[in-house]
Amino acid sequence: MEGSPRWSWPLAALVTWVVGIQISEAVATVGLAGCMLTALWAARRAGRQAFMAGLREWWPLALLLGWALLAPTLAGRPPSGSGVARLVDWVAIPAAVWALGAVGPRGARVLLGVAGGVLVLSSLIAGLQHFGIWPQPETLTPLMPFKVSLLRVYEPIPGAEGRFMGGGLLFHRLKFAHVSALVILALLAFGLRARGRQRVLALSAAVVGLGAVLVFPYARAASAALVASCVAVLVLGSPRRKLALLLGGLLAVGAVG
Repeated sequence: MEGSPRWSWPLAALVTWVVGIQISEAVATVGLAGCMLTALWAARRAGRQAFMAGLREWWPLALLLGWALLAPTLAGRPPSGSGVARLVDWVAIPAAVWALGAVGPRGARVLLGVAGGVLVLSSLIAGLQHFGIWPQPETLTPLMPFKVSLLRVYEPIPGAEGRFMGGGLLFHRLKFAHVSALVILALLAFGLRARGRQRVLALSAAVVGLGAVLVFPYARAASAALVASCVAVLVLGSPRRKLALLLGGLLAVGAVG
């Protein structure tokens, strides 16, 4: 087909990004660069006026970034180079959205399938780490050159003997909790709109990930934020608002308990 090669590289960039954010920042950076190139390519095809119109829709993000740069500067402590670099990560959101628009519905389903698969795998590994069913640190020494924070998954949970802070494929409990939360919300939103097998798979992966984030990493603030966000997605994305509120309430009570 004439258009096939043209659509394949944006999908490859997105897949690299959604896999990378769950396993390695280096891989995620490569995928993000591909998404940036896709955004520039899409802007060129759309024309200057259409691109500027689309860019204006992101004014809340621009306002957030501007304030994040201005506030510390006014306080007499301008952001460092690394701080500015971390802020640039927010640009990934519009870049990913534009790249997603280039792959179409079928590409989006492939992307979510890959993201869900990696989430489930990372959740299972976090479970093994949490219960201590994990190799000793010296066994994982060959991974040291990759600058993986291996020792973090051996940190015990206070007051829970034989339980450790699982970090999944990222080997870091907070990174695992925060990144997985974003993937869970995407799968939940998609699953509420999908039908048939796609709905079952998306919601199943979201439930597995949710359970993993609530139990394995011992990240209470991230867990609370994730539960609140899931309730919001359920209420906004479900046509049965009362049932969604009931499920959200049960989810919140279960998380607190």
